[in-house]
Amino acid sequence: MTIYADRGTARLIAVLLVALSAVSLPNCATGQIRTGNLPTADGASPTNGDVPSAITPPASRQSAWMLPIVDRFSPKVPSSTNIGEEIKVKILYPYAMVRSIYAREHDDGATKTVGDIPAHLEPTADGYANVVVPTLMTGSVQFNLIALFYDGAISSRHFLVKAGPPLVKPMEFHADWSAYSNRLQTISMKIGTQRTLMPGATFASAPMTKVSFGRGVSFMVVGSNADPVISVDARGVLKALRPGHGVVEARLGPFPTTLAVDVPDPAESPCRIVPLPQLDKTGHSHISLSVCQY
Repeated sequence: MTIYADRGTARLIAVLLVALSAVSLPNCATGQIRTGNLPTADGASPTNGDVPSAITPPASRQSAWMLPIVDRFSPKVPSSTNIGEEIKVKILYPYAMVRSIYAREHDDGATKTVGDIPAHLEPTADGYANVVVPTLMTGSVQFNLIALFYDGAISSRHFLVKAGPPLVKPMEFHADWSAYSNRLQTISMKIGTQRTLMPGATFASAPMTKVSFGRGVSFMVVGSNADPVISVDARGVLKALRPGHGVVEARLGPFPTTLAVDVPDPAESPCRIVPLPQLDKTGHSHISLSVCQY
């Protein structure tokens, strides 16, 4: 039987094949590894996550590691969700037989990708397994899942999901993640310059993964008037128009965040003199500090 795979899935499979062919497959593989003890056929619990002898691949398979592609994912996949929420895809095979999983997420146009995403396995009541993955993009999102099994087989599933704005407040949401990373509460821009805001967020479903938004975030200037200090367009391109102070708002669904912007007057000196604390008994300071903002 000949099995055809799209280019993205084939690339993921190739990564796994390279990792598996390098050694006599240790108890790990590319992707998220399920840890903990695995039950054997008689109910015993082996230690250190070792492969139970009852499901160890045949010696011929261990030496060559030829991985037959099989279809073990359920055909039932979600069609819609919201960013930050988890989706579940069932594997129609015993939970104890699933060795590792690998997941990627990108938009339907493949112009932006989250890359590897933190997926994990959970057992189901009927002894099978669910692959649980967070949704970290909005719009039409494609998920690519790959599962490796202890019998040496490999299974993949890719599907599209329509992801809407978040229903639950993000753990963190910032109008410009680079400003936040540099501990900046206010950014400074010269008149006539511009910068593209890069909003980012983290969600409880993937707290260690920072999500950057190429879409799904709206922008506006707070308190804009006839003579605004700054402007921002739908793509997050922020422009400094005249001296003053402005505030830009980024909104992800119902959740807003703001960033302050200072545009200094070029006619005024950007520096101010700050005297240091007194250094002698006369109460006079002989040293002053020049503080400049550009």
